[in-house]
Amino acid sequence: MSRSQAYILCSVAGDLKISEIVDAPNWVVSFHMPLALFRE
Repeated sequence: MSRSQAYILCSVAGDLKISEIVDAPNWVVSFHMPLALFRE
């Protein structure tokens, strides 16, 4: 997979979630992607 294909896949199928708010301006964000997208 090329770098541009990976970027497109992440932007379409990925999901960002706020995991933790430490201080008001400092947030921890997690990226989730279903493993079913990657078949061999």
